[in-house]
Amino acid sequence: MIIDEVQPVPELLLAIKETVDADGRPGRFLLTGSAHVMALRSVPDALPGRMETIELWPLSQAEIDGAPIRFIDCAFERGPQLRHDGTENRDDYIERIARVGFPEAVAREGKRRSRFFSSYVADLINRDVMQLSEIERSAEMFTLTNLVAARSGQLLVPGALGNDSACPRTPLPAISASWRRFS
Repeated sequence: MIIDEVQPVPELLLAIKETVDADGRPGRFLLTGSAHVMALRSVPDALPGRMETIELWPLSQAEIDGAPIRFIDCAFERGPQLRHDGTENRDDYIERIARVGFPEAVAREGKRRSRFFSSYVADLINRDVMQLSEIERSAEMFTLTNLVAARSGQLLVPGALGNDSACPRTPLPAISASWRRFS
């Protein structure tokens, strides 16, 4: 049985657990979801020892290009002598980085791709982050996520984030406790 996007109905996990306990043959259920089901607060019971989690990664550049994936083989064969002789220029590399490897993003261009990413981040914040963390300020969380992403590879200065986000200086107690943990 295949159940797609199981996270909105976590009570199904109890029924699956009972069924698996009665008949332990593997491979009878395939549960998919865009959220880590076991991390959700509403999950009534975990399935330790009864399930295997397989995380799907974004497409590699070779998969996007329809080419064989040979980088690892080449790296082992050639070692430090490995060189790349491509025709890409700086703009091509920037396009590849911005496209990333989500199939939906690969299929879109320009503003449609930007809207996809904005929607994707908003969905993650509104569904997963808000539900897991019980954060009440979703608009500020979206702004904060964008600001943190823009500072990738830089020193994180909470005061600068606060100034740039225009968030109030008095965070909610749960956010304040999390900030102290990461500061």
